[in-house]
Amino acid sequence: MHAEYNKLSAKEKTNFDKNIKELRGHYSFILNPGISSLVSVKEGEMSGYACDVLTFAKRDQSHMTTYYLPGSKFPLRNETLSGGVMSVDFTAKIETGAVPDDAFVPPAGIEAVFNQEMDAKQTNKIKDFVAIMKKPDGIKEIMQPGNIQR
Repeated sequence: MHAEYNKLSAKEKTNFDKNIKELRGHYSFILNPGISSLVSVKEGEMSGYACDVLTFAKRDQSHMTTYYLPGSKFPLRNETLSGGVMSVDFTAKIETGAVPDDAFVPPAGIEAVFNQEMDAKQTNKIKDFVAIMKKPDGIKEIMQPGNIQR
């Protein structure tokens, strides 16, 4: 994302920044292949924390509502309604303070493998996203169904 952003002119960066702020900093949903469109963005609360509540339409005709800490991509709660069944994933506990050095060390026996095909797909999605969000009214376009090719 940073590499594509850095290619933008000063005016395009201003547009991009304005659009991202209006989207409340949550652009990761666009890169989720199951999401077809953003339905709503509102303020809410979860476990005593103020949240941004985003509701998405999914390609399989289900809906997903996610509660994010403002300005982050960290979901506190996901609610998915599919086929009349509600599935809920939520954060049971939040601890604040320093993150331990070993917090992002994978478990023993897990090896990261680079997938060039998936990397290329993600790169193209990011380019599509930036191309829309650099426009003065990019926020309106990004919220339309089918706005990003997957």
